[in-house]
Amino acid sequence: MIVRHQGVSIASGKNVTGYAVHMDGKSYIFFDNGCRIQVKASSIIPIEEGLVDAIELMPVNDNVHSLYCLGLGEQLLCELKKHGVRYLEDLLEWKDEDYNKIKGLGLQKKIKIQRKLEEYGLVKNNIT
Repeated sequence: MIVRHQGVSIASGKNVTGYAVHMDGKSYIFFDNGCRIQVKASSIIPIEEGLVDAIELMPVNDNVHSLYCLGLGEQLLCELKKHGVRYLEDLLEWKDEDYNKIKGLGLQKKIKIQRKLEEYGLVKNNIT
């Protein structure tokens, strides 16, 4: 399944919608006509029917990263949001007991989150 995405154009600063592709260390949104535009990688979010709060989860600046970067399911994203998490950076101060409060979040997904935080150069939190 191919999912449409939205991202912020580097050139214009406006939102663009199409198909997200990462090539040569850069992120692009491809349009239906085959044209592409470079976008900020941290601004890319999936646009799906029923995904009401996708725009709300979109980063407000380059200093934060969308939870969609984690690649978790919608249910887990909603659970994180219920506990006050809107961006990856919100997880920096979390301890193991904070993760344990999230319904449906097991060890493998904790490790996945940890690896994603490390990938984005964010402070390592101690997940066990």
